Amino acid sequence: MKHETINSIVGVLGLFIASATAVSQFWPEAERLQVVVEGRTEIGRPVVVSGFGLLRSGDEKTSPLFGPVSWKIRLFNNTERNLSVVGYQFFQLTEDGARISSNAFRDSISQFDLSLAEQSFPFSIDGYNATAVVISLMVPFKAEGEGGDKCVEPQQSIQQLERCFFKQGRDLFGNQVEAIRYDSAAPDVFSVKWSGTTYSPKFLIEFETASGAVFSAPISYYPF
Repeated sequence: MKHETINSIVGVLGLFIASATAVSQFWPEAERLQVVVEGRTEIGRPVVVSGFGLLRSGDEKTSPLFGPVSWKIRLFNNTERNLSVVGYQFFQLTEDGARISSNAFRDSISQFDLSLAEQSFPFSIDGYNATAVVISLMVPFKAEGEGGDKCVEPQQSIQQLERCFFKQGRDLFGNQVEAIRYDSAAPDVFSVKWSGTTYSPKFLIEFETASGAVFSAPISYYPF
């Protein structure tokens, strides 16, 4: 009798394990895509000032846009199955976190390689693997103020544009800065420190997978 009972229990357990295996195969592992913004990257294109947008949601006047400004983004597939990325959406975030969608940003996604070719969709990421892309866009800034007109003249790089505003005692977004000079013989070599609360434009990037799942990460011009 005991052997019959044990055999019955073993049989039921076997059926349970088989059923669990069948269920796990029918409902595969949920997609997990980790979106990591690794920081701004230079893509070698001259900076231009073109178009208009809002620097802050409460602004009564529009602000000019500069760019392209680019960030490297790494996408991690944290499952064992291949994952298909079918598209993306890009938003500017207001101070209270509301989303603004506008074609004025002219956002685009490129492959992270020497070609910087446009990233086509859909594309797949192997299980437990990662791929990197570059997002480029135009960013609103505050041109009005002392020296602003001079700074919006054609510049070779974003660093030169930033440096021009730093010399006026502020940054691209109207935050006050103080220059720290290291050597009077090299006036162009200096650092800056921000005083008070610092405002920086913020954005949100969302990637959609073939299953309809959406994974996102915030993007900020300044890393602080």
